[in-house]
Amino acid sequence: MSVLTFFNIFIAIVLWNIIFSSFGKRGMLYCGMVGFSGASDFDLNKIKILLLSNMTRGVHSTGIWNRGLIHKQAGNAIEFLANSKIKPSKLFMGHDRHATIGNKGESKNAHPFRYGDIVGQHNGTLRNHWQLARANGKEMKDFDVDSQVMFHLINEDQENLKVLYEFEGAAALIWVNANFPNRLYCFRNAERPLFRGMVDGN
Repeated sequence: MSVLTFFNIFIAIVLWNIIFSSFGKRGMLYCGMVGFSGASDFDLNKIKILLLSNMTRGVHSTGIWNRGLIHKQAGNAIEFLANSKIKPSKLFMGHDRHATIGNKGESKNAHPFRYGDIVGQHNGTLRNHWQLARANGKEMKDFDVDSQVMFHLINEDQENLKVLYEFEGAAALIWVNANFPNRLYCFRNAERPLFRGMVDGN
């Protein structure tokens, strides 16, 4: 793909997001996420375009899960892609953060987060994360971001995932489990959209 084609596609996606997304307080979705799971490696340029287009959803930090490693930093996707090299693989997660809970200038608050076997990213804001943490024997000082509580509890209850029925608030989630390295798990409730697409059979 030529640089000009790449730029044209990026501009088209950004304009689409600006025109058709709601930026009012009621309609703002915050945070943009991308995930890929396929029989063959993803197209590197398409992944970059998705991360760049998601900047309309969040510019406070950017992070990815790529070839079994987390890479993240404070700042937008342009800055992130200038400093990080994404390598093609059959499983990928990426996140553009708009901070709602937790300091927006710290890379430690960027998604994805890892707790034990679980690596995950979240779009949305939880209303009862501190109550969930305390109910499971954890303290507020153990977490800086509401999403961390969610993935910590998913890791502790991988079989039943009861936290998905106990949380209050908005959530679209994408995560991987080290016990099933070829699977990408997705979840959303009624307060957040999460779309799936197929590319060349993947």
